[in-house]
Amino acid sequence: TRDISSLHDFSISRILPNFKFLKVFDLEHRVFIDFIPTELVYLKYFSAHIEQNSIPSSISNLWNLETLILKRPIYALRCTLLLPSTVWDMVKLRHLYIPDFSTRIEAALLENSAKLYNLETLSTLYFSRVEDAELMLRKTPNLRKLICEVECLEYPPQYHVLNFPIRLEILKLYRSKFKTIPFCISAPNLKYLKLCGFSLDSQYLSETADHLKHLEVLILYKVEFGDHREWKVSNLPQLKILKLEYLSLVKWIVADDAFPNLEQLVLRGCQDLMEIPSCFMDILSLKYIEVEYCNESVVKSALNIQETQVEDSQNTNFKLVLIE
Repeated sequence: TRDISSLHDFSISRILPNFKFLKVFDLEHRVFIDFIPTELVYLKYFSAHIEQNSIPSSISNLWNLETLILKRPIYALRCTLLLPSTVWDMVKLRHLYIPDFSTRIEAALLENSAKLYNLETLSTLYFSRVEDAELMLRKTPNLRKLICEVECLEYPPQYHVLNFPIRLEILKLYRSKFKTIPFCISAPNLKYLKLCGFSLDSQYLSETADHLKHLEVLILYKVEFGDHREWKVSNLPQLKILKLEYLSLVKWIVADDAFPNLEQLVLRGCQDLMEIPSCFMDILSLKYIEVEYCNESVVKSALNIQETQVEDSQNTNFKLVLIE
């Protein structure tokens, strides 16, 4: 018997009618299909490579579908994939995963569509307006993982409080272009947050931190910090891992009790940062600091922290890694 996924020499569509009760369709190998088998109404899991730039509205015929994974060739990753509004009628959908490229939602979506109470994973959606993201969040009240890209085409930009679903634990928020979007993230049970490509005022970051008391991992990548290029941190009580990568940050002000449970600090490409705040010397939970492509003053402050942690505090678990 030949594996379906290895059949390059004839159309898969010819054999699928023989499997009308199929529940799992998974083409793990790089076999590209030019159709969605919407007649297989018993499917619960669908994963495949596709080349087209849109999905037919008839995909909602797969009313039993719980997991939808679509993959695309490298040359098509910069093309947005248009999801039809009928996707939001698939009320059993639990995981919608379209990696490595953005999608955008038809404007026809949203107010009149049903809430997707079962949806837990949503990746990767493109929103041209913050309002679209807000509306989507109201439609997916039980999300646990969200990866999306947000633009802000309004001018002047309005302040937004993004109230994420109460169960959300993982959030990755991307921007393709630097532009100030004044917003505050409210996600009471969020554990993992990555912000990439934003220009944020220190005030908004501080306000966001006030709503993230359960956050354990924070990653800021290519984030701009406004005219003053400073960040004030008052309290992230559960944070264990902090990664700051390629930031415009110059002055970093941290309260003495801001990171009582921090274990790892990674600084990469922070060329303008003046120093690592001295309060890191007194964090007893700290086990690891990594400094890569930063200036000499940051390296010096890291060495001072190491000396205090190891010699004064007898923190034998502490490790410092310096990468030039």
